[in-house]
Amino acid sequence: MRTIERSRAPLIVIPKGGGADGFASALGMARFLRKLEKPVHIVTADTQSMRHLDFLDEEHTGKIAPSLENIRSYVIQLDVSRTKPEELSYDVVDGKLHIFLQPRSGGWSKDDLHFAQTSYRHDLIICVGAKSLEDCGHIFEDHPDFFYRTPIVNIDHAPHNEHFGHVNVVDMTATSLGEVCHDFVSICAPELFDEHMATQFLTGMIAKTKSFRSANVTPKTLQVASALMAKGARRDTIVDRLYRTRSV
Repeated sequence: MRTIERSRAPLIVIPKGGGADGFASALGMARFLRKLEKPVHIVTADTQSMRHLDFLDEEHTGKIAPSLENIRSYVIQLDVSRTKPEELSYDVVDGKLHIFLQPRSGGWSKDDLHFAQTSYRHDLIICVGAKSLEDCGHIFEDHPDFFYRTPIVNIDHAPHNEHFGHVNVVDMTATSLGEVCHDFVSICAPELFDEHMATQFLTGMIAKTKSFRSANVTPKTLQVASALMAKGARRDTIVDRLYRTRSV
């Protein structure tokens, strides 16, 4: 929990093959982070459409990005300790940015000018359902340095998870990511639960277990589902949207 509390701008990553469990659980974790006043973003390496999950969070489901953009800012530094600027303006000509500076007196040399990169936009990565970094697909392949330099919270229930995170929340006895995320939030900040978060985590559980018909369902799974319904999870709505609403 301390890792999350220290974060200023976390990023949630849904891996390839995340499915309904991965998407619903990621939305639940994002709601949890927003309740902690964290400006969270979600990105996915999964190409499968999850439009049928829009009912979970219509405002933010459509903002799940298919790629990671603008993870760094660039800074042009000018030493103004000796010569103060009077005016600043800019223009774009032939695809090139021209910055115009008018000094109060004197001037600057090229030695006063420096170009630099800022730190990464996100200072924490939360992988939901990735067994390894490679499962993050093009998100990892396009930005490996970002993954290697940023703390990672690894949330999963697969027995062959590689425990690649700096913090590994891996429960091999759980049937779904929704169950793991429920347990995590219940331990860290149970007071933050609301009916929307409960519905999101229960959606992951129902999708992964085929409405609790899979062979790996345990008594604990049913207890977690019951606890989520007690917190306001809308089971009937979930079943309708997952199984009873089909296009021709």
